[in-house]
Amino acid sequence: MPLYEKRAAIVTGAYVPTEEECSFQAEDEKQFELADNLEKVKVEDEESGEKGDAAETEVKGIPEFWLTALKNAPAVADMIEEYDEDILKHLTNIKAETFLEPMVRCSMPHVI
Repeated sequence: MPLYEKRAAIVTGAYVPTEEECSFQAEDEKQFELADNLEKVKVEDEESGEKGDAAETEVKGIPEFWLTALKNAPAVADMIEEYDEDILKHLTNIKAETFLEPMVRCSMPHVI
């Protein structure tokens, strides 16, 4: 499955990666330390046993993935207003095309 299609499937919950696919392979010492710290946080959360309502509700995919991604993208983050967030929460995929000749054709298909 091509990368962008796989990402879309994971975001929507149509595909659930295996534990092996989720394991992080650090390329240098700093990445290894960050991954190790994240693993420690995960273990502490599991040990604390905090379940509440969130644990009882099965979540498919990655909720609000594109809203979070866009709010963390410096090129567009400042353009997102509070009233935009309600609709951006429902985005399931974004595709952009680049054209070599400017102003010939512009298309930005979107999926909601």
